[in-house]
Amino acid sequence: MSYSSNNGLLVVPNLHPQRPAVDRADSLDDVSKLAPELSREHLTVEPSAFATGAFSDVFGGRWAPPEHPDGVDVAVKVLRISGQSTDPGPASENKRYGKHLGREIFVWQRVMHPRITPLIGYIREYKDGVVPCIITERRQGNLLEYLAKNPQADRLKLICQAVEGLIHLHTFKPNPIIHLDIKPSNILVTDEGDAELCDFGYAKVLGGASTGFTTSPNPGGTYPYMSPEVFNGEEWQDLTPGADIFAMGSTILYMLSGKRAWDSIKAKGPLMMKVLNGIPPARNEYPMDGSQEAIDSLWELLVPCWSQDAAKRPSAEELRAIEAIGGVRPLTQESVAPKDTTG
Repeated sequence: MSYSSNNGLLVVPNLHPQRPAVDRADSLDDVSKLAPELSREHLTVEPSAFATGAFSDVFGGRWAPPEHPDGVDVAVKVLRISGQSTDPGPASENKRYGKHLGREIFVWQRVMHPRITPLIGYIREYKDGVVPCIITERRQGNLLEYLAKNPQADRLKLICQAVEGLIHLHTFKPNPIIHLDIKPSNILVTDEGDAELCDFGYAKVLGGASTGFTTSPNPGGTYPYMSPEVFNGEEWQDLTPGADIFAMGSTILYMLSGKRAWDSIKAKGPLMMKVLNGIPPARNEYPMDGSQEAIDSLWELLVPCWSQDAAKRPSAEELRAIEAIGGVRPLTQESVAPKDTTG
């Protein structure tokens, strides 16, 4: 395999440019059909994770194949699944882990876009039966981290870029894709200060034949970003793009106010009741800096995002209207980076 350099970044070629996109993976053996399998000997990984999610840990690392000895900084995402194994053993364990990994790679490898963090590949022979995804590292971190360090950042630009990434997914052809885990911590920021969507472990492809790994459990998630249908435990296969719109509305509110949606409600039960009944965050609890006209326009756009009925929420393309809403920021710089450990 040969590699090329593009502005200092490693460009991984399509291993099978003439082969139709694979639409099924039943085990780890099938994952190799979906993305480049990389060599462990070319990867150096830091001993401690720099980020931890509900089901995965992310480590810093450097990938340097012989064709590009200078290498590139990468993030190594490792799923935590009981019974995971690539060694000979119960076929069900290999199949289960393959489905989890395959689901994420299945989506990530086909949605190349400037507003989506690039997937480089995966490593089959890593350690302890773990198979990690290798993605381009974003040293600026996610939105929570970036805004804490850069309170004067162009928030509207970041929002518009995240929305563009979501539009790309929701209008992807031949089958639209739902992310199902939109939140500030799943939006990374590049060194140039641009936003990218990442983390496709819950993603769902709409329509078409079964992928072989579309039987994910209900995604669950983070409370201010979980739509009523997700709260209700609606079957994963029945979820629609409206779940992403709900989450993006909460993400936008956080970015422009510095506070989480329903921030004053600390207990999960009362928060759940607000969401299930379609009651939006109370506007008077979110003072913002900006013209009254701009703030009015913002709320007119956001409130439908939290509709109890997913079909009544705007589309990702309709969220583009936020481009015309300028000058809205958190009222005080002290509020730009709340202690949101759940986002």
